[in-house]
Amino acid sequence: MKTKEIQELYKYSVLFAEDEKGLREEIKEILECLFKKTYLANDGVEALQMYHKYKPDLIITDIKMPKLSGLDLIKNIRQKDDITCICIISAYTNLDFVLLATELNLLKYIIKPITKSKLNLVFQKFLYKKQFNFKIQLSKDYIFDKNSKSIMNDNKVYQLSYKEDKFLNLLLSKKSIITYEEIENILETQNFDSQHSIRQFIKKIRKKLPKYYLNNLQNHGYLISNDFL
Repeated sequence: MKTKEIQELYKYSVLFAEDEKGLREEIKEILECLFKKTYLANDGVEALQMYHKYKPDLIITDIKMPKLSGLDLIKNIRQKDDITCICIISAYTNLDFVLLATELNLLKYIIKPITKSKLNLVFQKFLYKKQFNFKIQLSKDYIFDKNSKSIMNDNKVYQLSYKEDKFLNLLLSKKSIITYEEIENILETQNFDSQHSIRQFIKKIRKKLPKYYLNNLQNHGYLISNDFL
């Protein structure tokens, strides 16, 4: 890899899920040299917990693991997250796995043995996707910068909080309604005053978005106005 690519990689975090200890430790040494933060999981359940806790930028997972398979791990993640880059590893070339991998919007499907050249292809594709998709045009004058977690409008920059960034990424990935329950999960509030918390949250983020960008569907949730789709 080129020096510039290595420098870019170091801005990101990676989660590596593999039940084979020897391979896990071997790949760990490579990842820790390239990424800002490396997380290791022994099985699919641990990987899912780490995903929710750390929100890694890239996930590399074996397809067959105890407790929860790599495929089930990805299916779980893809229920609400179509943005995180995921690469799957397998010792098999089963066509059904390959087709399913395509449906799950994977960055890459690589066959064991894992080599540096195969990993480099994953890293290069990851960087390309991050650099290509990191700016999203919300409207004519508003741009969402996913890397800096901010919204730009002319010379103004609106910094997003962790929860605002999570909400906007989910909104853009779904391109459909975000339910009140999903917003409650983002806000981590399920008490009697949750509706008030949601209204206050939406009121705050609306000030950073294009005017009329969010529509409220009464008794259901929020979605992007048709004028911006």
